[in-house]
Amino acid sequence: MTIASLRRLLSDPHFGRVHRYDVLVDFLCSLGLTPRRVLDAGCGDGRFTNILRQLYPAAEIFGVDIAFYQAPNGTGAHWFQHDLQQPLPEQIRECDLVVSIEMLEYCADDLSVLRNLRQAAKVGGNLILHVMASSGRSYDPHFGFRVLLPQDSTFGDPPLPSGQARSGYAHASMAELMRQAGWRIEAQRYTFGY
Repeated sequence: MTIASLRRLLSDPHFGRVHRYDVLVDFLCSLGLTPRRVLDAGCGDGRFTNILRQLYPAAEIFGVDIAFYQAPNGTGAHWFQHDLQQPLPEQIRECDLVVSIEMLEYCADDLSVLRNLRQAAKVGGNLILHVMASSGRSYDPHFGFRVLLPQDSTFGDPPLPSGQARSGYAHASMAELMRQAGWRIEAQRYTFGY
């Protein structure tokens, strides 16, 4: 890590997110893709959508989230307010690349979401999915850190953050869910924070 990267990380109050974005950008760059159509599924306020726009300036970019956010000006992306547990609009099809970061664990019907993302991808398209790992840890939304909480009869299971349907996924359960949704996993790994 360079000094400039470290300064940028430490200047952001959510430096864990910034680091995960860096890891994901490095991974995307290593793939050497030149997608025509890219979907950022569960894009939130569009931070990573804007990164995708910079990575793939010639691509048509779609940002989809259940919540309404003011679409950032001048990004050139198409913004949709939509529940990903429901089939996607027809104009979001034939995507070469589908990216979803820390969204799936908030969806009660995660299998439907993965199936809908499969429908949005073209044959041979790629899905880059980043989810929280289920490891007996809980997310502390006040600090943006993952913390180990006691899991005994006194405390029970740690509470889930607001709106979260599950604490995360184990590799084996994610692999089975992906298989059921029609995806084939090429790589699966842990990243910082999750």
